[in-house]
Amino acid sequence: PLPPYLAPQWTPEEIARLGELYPDHSNEEIAAIMGRTPASVKIRAVWNGFRKSPAYKLLLYTSDA
Repeated sequence: PLPPYLAPQWTPEEIARLGELYPDHSNEEIAAIMGRTPASVKIRAVWNGFRKSPAYKLLLYTSDA
């Protein structure tokens, strides 16, 4: 991975799109859509206070059963 000072900066538009996608999509899906790594998606989401939706969490837990 690139050091933080070399990683591409997030634009306000990208952060807004992340806020739309984050509640109901996996970090891997979002990373593929946005051209980012899953780790960068998670870090930026946490920094911005985004959370997965209860419905998404339920889907994760019920699909593993």
